[in-house]
Amino acid sequence: MNRLYDYLSENPRLRVYLPLKLYWLLIFVLTTIPGHALPKTIKLGDKIEHLLAYFGLSVLLFLTVHFKYEFSVKKISFIVITVVALYGAFDEIHQLLIPFRSADWLDFFADVLGGIIGILIMRFFFGIISKNC
Repeated sequence: MNRLYDYLSENPRLRVYLPLKLYWLLIFVLTTIPGHALPKTIKLGDKIEHLLAYFGLSVLLFLTVHFKYEFSVKKISFIVITVVALYGAFDEIHQLLIPFRSADWLDFFADVLGGIIGILIMRFFFGIISKNC
């Protein structure tokens, strides 16, 4: 685990910040595609797709906040869940403007749940790292 942390901390701009920016852009682009034009890929189910997308967002955001600021894990967790929930709400409202898309409370719930799971995994990861130091 420490090797992964060391690898990320060597160049966080390239290994953490840039992936977050690209990932966030990908989420925005995918949610901007009209419903009838969505690519036919492996269907996991709408709620699982939301959960996984926001899980990834929360992990990358957690790492970004950690490497950019010297906040406690608790404060980072609060920041990340707040940003993820706000962006999930924005995303659902944004989809009201896209043809053949709609806003759904259950999608928003899946977004937030994915964010919480990502935060819990990152807290576990940082707990392991702090015990090994």
